Amino acid sequence: MKKKWIAIGLILVLSGLIMIPIGINSTSIGFISDTKSPTYTETNSWNISGYFKENRKLTLTITTNNKWGLMAADFWGDLPEEFAMLNETIKGLNMYYIYLTVNITDPKNGTTMFRVLYVTPKNPSSNTLAPPLRLFSVAVSFNDGGLKFPDELVVKENNYLYLKEDVGGDVWGITTYSGTYKVSIKEDSTLKVFGPPLKLKLESALVVKESPYYFLVPIGGVVVSTGVVSSLLGTKASKKPRKVYRKGYKNKRSKIK
Repeated sequence: MKKKWIAIGLILVLSGLIMIPIGINSTSIGFISDTKSPTYTETNSWNISGYFKENRKLTLTITTNNKWGLMAADFWGDLPEEFAMLNETIKGLNMYYIYLTVNITDPKNGTTMFRVLYVTPKNPSSNTLAPPLRLFSVAVSFNDGGLKFPDELVVKENNYLYLKEDVGGDVWGITTYSGTYKVSIKEDSTLKVFGPPLKLKLESALVVKESPYYFLVPIGGVVVSTGVVSSLLGTKASKKPRKVYRKGYKNKRSKIK
């Protein structure tokens, strides 16, 4: 029983020592609305720009032209290199696609290029004049450093970065500098027939670090303390008391022998 207390104590100490660093080091990145920064919008345009402070989430939302879906069949063929691995997937889904090339120029004239892929059904319902476009994937083609992309919010594959869908916004990145960021969407010759995007919107958000498992730190401290107390109690209980004989009593025993 005494050894069991010691063993339980050691297990608790080890468990607590594991929990504490997990709670401290497990951080994630989140975003909250930057109410002090303006929202920039442009209608019927291929370009937009706005001022952003350093370490803000820059989000570009693209409202596609309603008629672009009519031109999707003209894009048929192999996808750009960034989306080559999706060729069979798109064919299997019986979809057409279009893609946009988006360049964002930072205040130091560096460029980050994105490819934005949209899909649309090959056989839309008969009452649909223009097949709807659905955002399918966003790739970072290259980056001069004006925008940052935390590892936990992107997928790395084939030397490209792919933005995760649940982050919000069509195109985004975290600003490296303070200053004006300029967005330019390449005027594709096929899509130009029907005109530019209906609307472009640029928004800023604050970047915050969250510690979802920080509650493990105090719990781990309690577990370690409990384990130490348990081990000490077990150690003390396991020590056998030494027998102490009075001198006279010891001599008596000797005479008996």
